[in-house]
Amino acid sequence: MNVNERFVDFIDKLDTITDLYAQLKQVKIPHKYIIRDPWMTLGLFTSSRTCTKLFHKCIRKIRTDETYKNYTRYGNIYNKLKNIAKKNQYFQIFDKFI
Repeated sequence: MNVNERFVDFIDKLDTITDLYAQLKQVKIPHKYIIRDPWMTLGLFTSSRTCTKLFHKCIRKIRTDETYKNYTRYGNIYNKLKNIAKKNQYFQIFDKFI
């Protein structure tokens, strides 16, 4: 056998062993866990869900209610961190090309 035939034989054996012991498994990631933007970290994603939950709690509350104040405080901090993450991401992209 020459080198090419041995390589093909090795690849065939490797494929059969891989198929036998390490079968492919298709995993579906739930839609709510897909991160769409590169600057959106897992922590920001979790904060986004928390902010949405706080919003739903204070929908029909007056502005002086404690739940509304909690939502506005949390939302302001979340938006500030989100904007910082966005700026950092774009600065990194621009630094690559400069």
